[in-house]
Amino acid sequence: MQPAYQTKLRTTNVFTLRFEEIKFFAILCIIAATLYFSLYESTSMPLVIITFPLVLYDRTFLFPMFLTLSLSQGAFVAPTSGVGTDNASFAETFAIAAVSPMLLYDLTTQKSKIIPYRFVLFYVIFILFVYLGMFIYYQHPENYVGIGSTQGRYSAITKSIIKSIKLVFYIFYLKVLINYPVSKNLKTLEVTRRCAPFSVASSFSLASFFLVL
Repeated sequence: MQPAYQTKLRTTNVFTLRFEEIKFFAILCIIAATLYFSLYESTSMPLVIITFPLVLYDRTFLFPMFLTLSLSQGAFVAPTSGVGTDNASFAETFAIAAVSPMLLYDLTTQKSKIIPYRFVLFYVIFILFVYLGMFIYYQHPENYVGIGSTQGRYSAITKSIIKSIKLVFYIFYLKVLINYPVSKNLKTLEVTRRCAPFSVASSFSLASFFLVL
């Protein structure tokens, strides 16, 4: 008769790979490949395209995907203009428009909780900073006097409104997070932690590729 501790040792050394882990690894590979392609082509629209089905599949992918979009915006800037930044900003706007109905559905189907005022105050201050920057911009005519088109002269107003809408969306997203169960928010943090190495690895590999060229 074998000792009990030997049987326990054999069972603890068994390597098991669940289907959920394989599926999650495949999703991470898709995110990394999409980010690599977006950085290579200097466009963030592929990230927006995969954001909608991922968030529809699991809400915990919303925060890491928006974090990836925000962190990658600086890589889309053209050497001689800010067109890349505009495209990335509009891509984030498209992503917000895509996921807002899903968050609204979650908010209406759950118990509503009030957002702490100290958190809302931070977003109000950010909105004030946006319009303060716009007023300072127009107080110096040299910023826009050389722009020939009327659209370019008043583009700061459009961008300020878009940034305000984004800040309002993040207040809305904060309310949704507060209404989520604690277990779901912890899962969001875990998914973000596991997605970060893939995003960073794809960015560094592409940077190394350009350095070699």
